[in-house]
Amino acid sequence: MPDIHFIGLIQAEQGAQIRRLCQRIEALTEEGKRVVVIAGDDTAARWFDERLWTYDDSSFVPHARVSETVPSPLNRLVIIHGDAQNYTGDVLVNLAAKPLLPELLKSGQLVFEVFRQDTEDGQESGRKKWSTYKDAGQNPTKGTL
Repeated sequence: MPDIHFIGLIQAEQGAQIRRLCQRIEALTEEGKRVVVIAGDDTAARWFDERLWTYDDSSFVPHARVSETVPSPLNRLVIIHGDAQNYTGDVLVNLAAKPLLPELLKSGQLVFEVFRQDTEDGQESGRKKWSTYKDAGQNPTKGTL
């Protein structure tokens, strides 16, 4: 059973929070972990791709966006949107509004559920994801970056 951590983003702190998320992803890939970032759509995938390029001037996290290339199994970081069933990773970062499918959870040791906690839609999305995981017998926790 993976460790599932809910990360609530707040608009006023979002830049710093996303930087910390990118740093955490970088550290995980340096440990040899394969990280899969699931974005809700192509716009969100492009947005996160841009964050990975710009979060730190002195750092680079090799990654691939599935819409622009077929990722190599050697890619330690992959950003996808749409159908995520064919991608497995040690760490799953879900930026999408929907919870991860049970078959995806089987591949991940660590899951970050990222949601906006300062909007009604974001809070509702977070609550629905939390309930889905609890109903499936998972034990999500509130996490920090």
